[in-house]
Amino acid sequence: MSSYSIASADPTPALCREWHDRHDIAAADALARLHRQLFFAIAAGYAPGGRPSSDLIAEGQVGLMRAICRFDPDGSIDFGACAALHVQAAIFDHVRRKQDEGQLPQAVPTQPARALQLSNPH
Repeated sequence: MSSYSIASADPTPALCREWHDRHDIAAADALARLHRQLFFAIAAGYAPGGRPSSDLIAEGQVGLMRAICRFDPDGSIDFGACAALHVQAAIFDHVRRKQDEGQLPQAVPTQPARALQLSNPH
């Protein structure tokens, strides 16, 4: 098992490679820790008053884990963009399910501008 330092410039590519090639659990855990603010930021965009519920945070975590598992380090997209798409899709699906069940008002945003801006800093 490898140990990773967050202090290095950007450990994300090396961590993605470790997970992809060796299924190193420590690498996946480090990726999740490095990018956890992503699902908080996206979940906050869907929450009334900007305070995400535990359901939205949990769905965001699921999306981040999907991104880690499905990311191809040899592809043309970087991990941050891939993670943002998976996190937003997981949260969006949760919100739509809750709306369909009548547990949320239809006024809950489906594409929060703030979350989209955070997921694409350029």
